[in-house]
Amino acid sequence: MKEKYLQKLLTQKNNPLWEKIENKDNINIIIWDNNFSELFSDDYTTEFRLNSLNINSFNHELCHVYINQVFGGIFPTLKLRMPYELNNYITRNCLQHISNCIEHKLFFDLYLEIGGESEQFVSDFYLRKGNNFHLFHRSVSPNNIDGYLGNLFSILGDCNTNMDYSKEINGFRKLSPSIFEASKTLLCEIIDIGICDQLEDFGVNEEGVFINKTQSNSCEDFWNVVFDEMNL
Repeated sequence: MKEKYLQKLLTQKNNPLWEKIENKDNINIIIWDNNFSELFSDDYTTEFRLNSLNINSFNHELCHVYINQVFGGIFPTLKLRMPYELNNYITRNCLQHISNCIEHKLFFDLYLEIGGESEQFVSDFYLRKGNNFHLFHRSVSPNNIDGYLGNLFSILGDCNTNMDYSKEINGFRKLSPSIFEASKTLLCEIIDIGICDQLEDFGVNEEGVFINKTQSNSCEDFWNVVFDEMNL
């Protein structure tokens, strides 16, 4: 069934990237009933869960796979570098969301290069992000840090350059200047690494996980700022 789907999903533009993907035998493609598409991955398989045979959705998830292959993925490093004390306040969903937002900024140009349409990049491409979090809080605390980071990275990771977030940005910065700057720095430093092969920059950390060392340092610096501001 995968080969049948690939006949409709692969194009002259995205096929070269598909050919770069390793262990393609462990990749599965399914069409499911949800109104969104996603990428599922564990230690053994990777699964494209598409809501239709939509080339844009396929291209999006293909870029995620490529990022994880050549870059190491964002989520594992974010989670490993987060201080243990923050586990009670920052959820796994928030970490996955931050990772997703950063990866989107990292591979948006690649997505366009392989034939993706900008308006089809994400289902809410034309919607404003941030949920007006900054209007309902006067400060950042352990009790709302999860919402602060999730909404801030929704804004920082928005690939629709026509959106003007100047008011929201000022609001988030006022709530916590240091965490805001640390978040912006984390995003910029990871984007600066780029998505070319970084093999010389990979290593196995003390937990035995294969990570990008430059990314790991950036994540650690980010979490140090967040932790200090929480006064735990």
